[in-house]
Amino acid sequence: MIIHKKGRLFIAVICMVFLSAFGSAFASMNVSAAQLSATNPRSFDEPWERYLSGDNGKASLKYGYNEFAFNEDYAWATHATKNHYASIYNGNGWHTGPNKGANGVSKIEVRHKGSSVSYYCNY
Repeated sequence: MIIHKKGRLFIAVICMVFLSAFGSAFASMNVSAAQLSATNPRSFDEPWERYLSGDNGKASLKYGYNEFAFNEDYAWATHATKNHYASIYNGNGWHTGPNKGANGVSKIEVRHKGSSVSYYCNY
């Protein structure tokens, strides 16, 4: 198939517009694969709470186990400069808090289950 000069120019312009649109979309996404993580440091015989920080002090994770209303695993995640969310993996599977922007607090609190629980700040 022969494409004339004007046709090639048109195709080139369309390709540039397409790539530019996708480039802008990907640039505006705040996606990363970093996280703080911890596994329960002790049993679930009584309430406890721990704190973890990372990413040069910009990320933090407060996590623990309480018996206030019911036996509960919880994780509260923050990050000073990035979108982030808290998550927990326990005997009931994965649980994820809301995505928050910089300085927001993502909280997840779920019914406790299992003898090993993992807590995360994903950013």
